[in-house]
Amino acid sequence: MHPEHLTPIDSLAAPSDDGGILIWPAQPSLVNLAERNRARRTRRRLELAGRLATEWMAAGNSPPVDSGPLVFMTGHQPEFFHAGVWAKTAAMSALALASAGRGVFLIVDSDVPNRLAIDWPDDSSAICRIGSVVSRGAGGGLSYEHLGARATEQIALSMRGIPDEIRPGASTAISIFRDAFGAMEKSVTPSSHRSPYVSSWIRGVQAVDAAVGLSRAVCICISDVFEFGSEAVAADAEKNLLAGLRTVAAAFVVHLASNAPRLANAYNESLRRYRERQGIRGRQHPIPDLYVDSGLVELPFWWVSRDRPRSRLFAATDSSGAIRLMVDGAQIGSMDRSVADGLGRAESLAASLPSGLRPRALAQTMFARLFACDLFIHGIGGAKYDSITDGIIRTFFGVEPPEYACVTATLRLPTRTHGVTPLDLATARRQSRDLRYNPQRYLDEQSITEPVRQLLVRRAEAIDRSNLLHSGKSEDRQQRQAAYRAIRQANAQVIATVPEFTMRVSSRLSALEAQFASDRLAQSREWFFALHTVDALRELADGLSRRLGV
Repeated sequence: MHPEHLTPIDSLAAPSDDGGILIWPAQPSLVNLAERNRARRTRRRLELAGRLATEWMAAGNSPPVDSGPLVFMTGHQPEFFHAGVWAKTAAMSALALASAGRGVFLIVDSDVPNRLAIDWPDDSSAICRIGSVVSRGAGGGLSYEHLGARATEQIALSMRGIPDEIRPGASTAISIFRDAFGAMEKSVTPSSHRSPYVSSWIRGVQAVDAAVGLSRAVCICISDVFEFGSEAVAADAEKNLLAGLRTVAAAFVVHLASNAPRLANAYNESLRRYRERQGIRGRQHPIPDLYVDSGLVELPFWWVSRDRPRSRLFAATDSSGAIRLMVDGAQIGSMDRSVADGLGRAESLAASLPSGLRPRALAQTMFARLFACDLFIHGIGGAKYDSITDGIIRTFFGVEPPEYACVTATLRLPTRTHGVTPLDLATARRQSRDLRYNPQRYLDEQSITEPVRQLLVRRAEAIDRSNLLHSGKSEDRQQRQAAYRAIRQANAQVIATVPEFTMRVSSRLSALEAQFASDRLAQSREWFFALHTVDALRELADGLSRRLGV
């Protein structure tokens, strides 16, 4: 990492104290930041596929974002995230309420869950351990949007094993989440691209939010916005928003695909600058470059299917100028130049795209920040990575990127701890090491018998010999090694004369290490947010409101 090149975003870190809050940028009002973003957007003329973005929005029978209340957006995968992630929703709710605006939660349901489980700290014994419920057989490598009713039922069933209280007398919000999650819909409309799992997850999260007192956010899924083959089923509060966003999303895909080489150059160059600033070698981290070779250019999109793992999407232009969309060497769709140049209607634009296209991480937030909201609220990871997106927007679209915010918090559960500090552990480790190298310091008068006295004499002689060899810069490596072995042997023999003390030091170190690890586990900030009490979540939400000045 090159400190002279670092930006304020690079130094963002989660607060260490319980109840600690991070809000970036630190300015009087994030509402003002949203208003500034909107004012800048109304002045720019950003084109997608040959037309202004506002025209595509209007073509979708929805008013542009700029004409209504301020829109605050955040998002995440529909997983069992911790309170620091939930803090983004609480901040979004507070900002929307204060400005008479709208909160929108973007659900990244195109991602594939690594593990469908809820963990909690089990401190019923002396050492805290991880309690866990895992949904056996649920998932199977499918993305969240493809988790069906059976998998959802398995997850709901597994939640019964989660205790309602982490500490006696402190009921958590897990029962609220579990009851709402388990109240599955009797039927799912076939044309809906919102999976039973995602619908259940939304109900669970919104039930906890309501218990805390947050204003209800509009929830939309990546699959709702970027599925062009059929009409997504949505609640009334979502329909108008989705109608316009899906049309703009189609234009967004077409525009990126028809300018694939230029996009790849901007994308890879912004990644290169980020890696240089962070001191990252190679071209795979934090995300890989887009592949460019022999007329085939990778696009920042996935192609998803219920029957196979998600795949990377490529664009190739044939001799007629048509753009072919390719997956694993096979063509899955194409666009002629009239579509790419925006000469067709919105309906023909969407019809030119195949089902199953989903934006990858940077493309998601690029779309959201440019077209779907006035202020996007990230966590720390997203905020750092979206500095890459800023470079892409500047180079590819030729506009100054909208500013964004970062919100997170640390909330710890009321688990039992041993109170072992890093200093306690360092002191015990230092004593254990010192015992190995300086055992004479730990001998009392009763321990220094004549055989021990002779051992100490041999030890001192070995040390003198070693020092002499080093001071004379002896090149006899075997002599130096022999002196070193003599010291170690003498130390070991001295230590063996006080086995009870040695065992006591070793046992104390082992106990402190186990207790320190137990405390770190018990006090982790990573536990599912619904494992906290409603009162603790409400207190965090109130603290966020105060810090936001709303």
